[in-house]
Amino acid sequence: MLNQYNKPLSWVFNPNYRVLFHILFWILMYLDEFFSLIGITPRMEWEVYTDYITYELLGDLILVYVNLYLLIPYFLFRNKFWQYLLLTILSIAIFCVYNYMMLFSPEDYEGFPTHLFFIQIVMATLPILGTAVGIKVFKRYIQNQAYLKEVETSGLKTELAYLKQQINPHFLFNALNNIYVLSRKSPKETPDTILLLSDLLRYQLYDCSQEKVSLKGEIEYIKNYLELDSIRKDKLETKIKVEGSPNAIMIPPFLLLPFVENAVKHGISIDDKSSIEIFFNIKEEQLYFTIKNSKPPQKIQYEQGGIGLKNIERRLELLYDKNYTLNINDKSELYEVLLSVPLER
Repeated sequence: MLNQYNKPLSWVFNPNYRVLFHILFWILMYLDEFFSLIGITPRMEWEVYTDYITYELLGDLILVYVNLYLLIPYFLFRNKFWQYLLLTILSIAIFCVYNYMMLFSPEDYEGFPTHLFFIQIVMATLPILGTAVGIKVFKRYIQNQAYLKEVETSGLKTELAYLKQQINPHFLFNALNNIYVLSRKSPKETPDTILLLSDLLRYQLYDCSQEKVSLKGEIEYIKNYLELDSIRKDKLETKIKVEGSPNAIMIPPFLLLPFVENAVKHGISIDDKSSIEIFFNIKEEQLYFTIKNSKPPQKIQYEQGGIGLKNIERRLELLYDKNYTLNINDKSELYEVLLSVPLER
């Protein structure tokens, strides 16, 4: 992502240079001591260097990396600001006590108030910690910007793909063929079936032009989709169960339909009994979606069409990052998909 949208900064985020950047960071933070070590500024006594390397630098390393790899990811980046602030202050306090125990000597600091020693340690440490945290937050900001741009670009591409592919030509052909046969056998039912197809097309072309659609509308669409597809399939049994209230819940359009299409495409046999079971379980801020379909005795070969499960997994990754679960169980007589995604109300 960074290589594509932030080419001037891509090398900064390259993990191959991470160790080098960390070394440069600590050289800059201890620039005075480094200059003294190489003779640019007056040299310190070797015992002073030993104290810095053994105690103060070690303490700074622990303080900074605990903040970068523990406190920031688990608190600051999870919107737990006050917990992060409290733990950061606590870690600085522990660091000051550590420095006092290791570096404060009554002989060297004779007549020097203890509280001024603590203030001195804090004033020396805050720029180091603040710089490290600032770099971490800035890096996260750049990564988020690149991520949002990829989501936006992918969303536009996905929307165009849906307009071209989601109205599956095979489904539309079969639906029109079903309506034709129905008009010969049961003319009175034909108008309602045409109206059902019209509702499906209108939902796809107009209602789903928004970034989010209602879960209730998506469920209703899936019901109509299966109803229209099963007109001439007397041996097909479909069950849809909804547990919980889908009202006021928004999800990305066509998030679940590809799984239904896959079940219809690969799980229905005209000659043998077939079944499709769909279960929506809405619990607080999580949607659990399960779909099961029987598998015909003989595998049917189909032309490539639709968006495919791999593209669906990619879309889920872009929409929910790692906050979703997708499990697929492909058994000899049953195909099952279990999906869990966070909800928005």
